[in-house]
Amino acid sequence: MATDARTEPAVVLMVGSVPPPTGGIATQIELLLSSSLRLRFRLLQLSPDVPAVRSGGRPPVGRRMIASAGMFLQFVTRLRTDSVQVAHLHASSFPGVYEKALMAVVARLMGAKALLQIHSSDFEVKSRAPRTRWAVALALRAPNAVTVQSSEWVQAVSRISPKAHPYFMPSTIRVARYAAERSKAEHAVRFLFVGWTIRAKGIFELAEAVARIPNDAPAFEVHVVGDGVDKQEFEAAVARLDVHGRFTVHGWVDEERKLELIRSADVFVLPTYTEGMPVALLEAMAAGLAIITTPVGAIPEVVTPGVHGELVRPRDVDGLARAITKLCRDPELRARYGKASQERARSDHDVESGADRMAAIYSAILRDSRPDGGRAAATRGHA
Repeated sequence: MATDARTEPAVVLMVGSVPPPTGGIATQIELLLSSSLRLRFRLLQLSPDVPAVRSGGRPPVGRRMIASAGMFLQFVTRLRTDSVQVAHLHASSFPGVYEKALMAVVARLMGAKALLQIHSSDFEVKSRAPRTRWAVALALRAPNAVTVQSSEWVQAVSRISPKAHPYFMPSTIRVARYAAERSKAEHAVRFLFVGWTIRAKGIFELAEAVARIPNDAPAFEVHVVGDGVDKQEFEAAVARLDVHGRFTVHGWVDEERKLELIRSADVFVLPTYTEGMPVALLEAMAAGLAIITTPVGAIPEVVTPGVHGELVRPRDVDGLARAITKLCRDPELRARYGKASQERARSDHDVESGADRMAAIYSAILRDSRPDGGRAAATRGHA
């Protein structure tokens, strides 16, 4: 239960990685661990030892099974020795959701509550296939509660698994860190991509779109931050398309360097095929960047076209080229989008509002009830 003057704070074990490496889930866990949530609950953390996380790829099945077995043993030990009351399990795509659902069953059998926080829409995609729909439904029912990053996904969870208990929990950031004054140095229009350099993030379409920008467009440059299994192939595509003069591929950078690059950019571009609620997108919005991205996952709940930026269909190279050209040519539009983006990040996605929301969820499952921010109130806005 939530802490008060007469009781000890409830023990919460968060299961998931913290940086390094840096990724969306790891960042969210680190933020919660360092937020005011730690003043209300005793927060502990257990990191899985799963290979290939840093590349953005999937580890070999055999290695994953070995890592998962070790993880289960550690988990059971920690449940017992730390007297855990809430197991907070983080997952993104499958099979990770299945693994965490099994851990939720174990936690409940050992007398703890279980919360499964899902960071992507993969569960909804898998639920459309007859062969996997039943397994998704069972996974969503396994914990005491499930959180998802979109109000539409809350409804999807209820539709797929009517006995599940879904909550809306958007990604958060420490807004003040990114909202500091940005660089005002004169430079070509700077576009910034931050994420895994893998095909599913739309990086090859980005290269092709840049190759189609009209010659009379204002000077611009594209900075790519991140690493992944397709990085070398992407660099080869940039060279083949003869746009290497436009691109700077930084690879992985530390947080301070990433912050410098965000503050010196004008437009954040993420032409991804599939997403949850990308942390890098929120960071860019908090810094006041205009946005070019795709209407996938929870992105439409964050980015309104014509208000915060431009939305283009995944794989639409011509549409992406038009959006880049449009923002290259119109500094006033960039500024207007950037201001609105910053306001959205500040009002809806600061870590402390997320900490309040999570505290309400913990307290609710500990007393087997629902806070006001649960299923019925899972529309965009505040808990």
